[in-house]
Parts: sequence; structure tokens; C-alpha cells
Amino acid sequence: MTKKASICLPLFLVLVFGGCLNYNKTPDQTNDLKYEVEKIKVFKGFKSENEETGEPVEEPFARIISVAVSDSTQNVYILDSDYKEVFVFEEAGEYLHSIKGGYGRGPGEFLFPREVFIDENEGVYVYDYTLRRVSLFSSSGELLNTLSTNVPSKSMLVSKNDIWFSILVSKKNQVVRRSLTEDSLQYYIQVNKRDLAFSPNGSNVRLGIGNNGQLVIASLIPGIWYKKVNDTFVQSGQDLLVEEEAEFTNDNIPVTPGVSMGIGGLFGNRIGIVWRELNVVDGSAKAGSFRLEIFEETGEHIETVELPVKWANDVFFDENNNIYFAVSDPVPSVEKYTVIELSN
Repeated sequence: MTKKASICLPLFLVLVFGGCLNYNKTPDQTNDLKYEVEKIKVFKGFKSENEETGEPVEEPFARIISVAVSDSTQNVYILDSDYKEVFVFEEAGEYLHSIKGGYGRGPGEFLFPREVFIDENEGVYVYDYTLRRVSLFSSSGELLNTLSTNVPSKSMLVSKNDIWFSILVSKKNQVVRRSLTEDSLQYYIQVNKRDLAFSPNGSNVRLGIGNNGQLVIASLIPGIWYKKVNDTFVQSGQDLLVEEEAEFTNDNIPVTPGVSMGIGGLFGNRIGIVWRELNVVDGSAKAGSFRLEIFEETGEHIETVELPVKWANDVFFDENNNIYFAVSDPVPSVEKYTVIELSN
């Protein structure tokens, strides 16, 4: 029998209305696999130099908007949208340096840097939501290239010779690919009626790297994801929401129950999706629980793991079963959790 929990819902961004849905938490399983998460590291700030004494001082982050990890060095790249900088750390937490963009519209400058991604050559890609462009830096901070794109996005990654973007609040397509070698766009995954019933304002999917470098995409609907096969995307996973009505409404006003925050590979043959519900408290959106949904690569839902995160702007899966959260509550930081596979 499937266990169900009634979740009082919420909404997305500026639509703030509540409703209730039944959520399929953990189906009965025929195997004995269990999972847990453990917090193993917190990145709280960076080192600076006192202007008067020249002594090193610890500075707190201002607003962490995105985090990424290099597959080759395991260095951690933390994008602070207020500082307009990318802060670089060793995996163990030692601060190395920052990539200083600065405020402005000039080459390498930012107005609202929204996403950071590290490619296989340690190239640092920073997407600016306001300027609709991507700045490519070397790992040491040298500006190498600037690419324009007219795509409003909250999720970006680089795969081979392409940059992939989610399309924010789109009612037509959910993902777009921009070539690194030519100024061309190709659109994928049409928005369907089910998507719009869940999210009336339009799509807002999350991109990630699955096992063996496969591009995977988490739908807004918890439990639904897509995997890239050749030059198309195949839907997988299980819809973990049970609809009480054809559309999710509260007093006949459409609402969005929550949002997918990140997706990635786990243990070589699993897919993990972090999903966050949004609750309404005193008329404003507040984070509900964060959950890690774990799937077989074939799409079978294995388990739900509750996460102790209060509020995060971004989630990144590395290749070593670790998940990084760009946390904004109670203080700006990056929390690193490892996923542990247990057996009874």
C-alpha cells in the first residue's frame, strides 16, 4: 500500500495562495535499500584583506544564488549575486580566490548573475538573467568569451559544444539549446496541459547531469523527469502528486504547489531530485519541506528522504553522491550533504 501525506500548498514566486494535495511519499518496495543524508560541510564565507592593517579577515556571503562543483578538481564555485563575484574553494573548504565580475554592462560585468556552471576544462560559465548573456572565464578569472542569449532562465549547464537553458515561465517549450560555436537556438519538450494545470504561469524545469554524463531534466511536477536520448528527451519517473481535482486551485485561483530545485545522478544507477514545497504564512511564500526523491534509472520511485534544509536558491549534485545547497536561511551559506546508501 502506498503511504500518502496531505500537503497544504502554496505557490510559486508571486502567486501566493494555498491548497491541499495528496502526495505519494514512499511506495512499498521489494528491495531493502534505504537512504539517509548527512551534512558534512558548510561554506560560511571567504577571506578578505583588512584595508588598514592588511591582515586577513573572514567575510560573510551576502546572497548566494548558485553553486557548482568541478568534476576534475572538485573545487567548489559559489556565485554571490550581491557581490557580483564567484568565490572558489577547495573541496575541504579552503578559500582559494574569487572571480570578480563587478557591477555593470561591460565585458565580464554583471547586473544579476543567476547561474554558474563549470565545464570539463574548468571553464567557468556565469549566466546573467538581466543582461541575457553568458560570460566564460578561466578558472583563474580571465574573461575568455561572452555569449548573448535572449532566454530568461533559472537553470543552465554546458554539455560538449552546447549550453542548455531552462525557459522560465514558458507556455510553449521547457528547454532550449544554444550552440557554443554559432548563434543558434533549438527548443525541446513542449509544455502540456498537465504542466499548465500544475503551474499556470508556465514551465520552470531544472537541468542536471545524470549518470555517465547524460543530460537530465526535472519537471516542476514532483517525480517527473526527462533524460536525453540521442537528440530528443524521453519522459521518465512517476507523478508523485495525486490530483483531487483536474486543476490545482484554491477558491478557484490557480496555484503552483512547489518547485523542483535540482537533479543529478546517484550511485551510478540512480537519479535524485530535490523538490521543495511552498507554504503561505501571513500572506507571503515560505519554504515548506525539502525532499530528496530517489529513482531507478528506469523511472521506478525508490524512496523519499526528508531534508533539513530551510530555504535554498539552488541545488547541485556532484559525481560523488554529494548535494550542495545554496542556502539563504538562516544565513547565506553553502551546505554540503552526502547521500548514504544503507541496507537492512
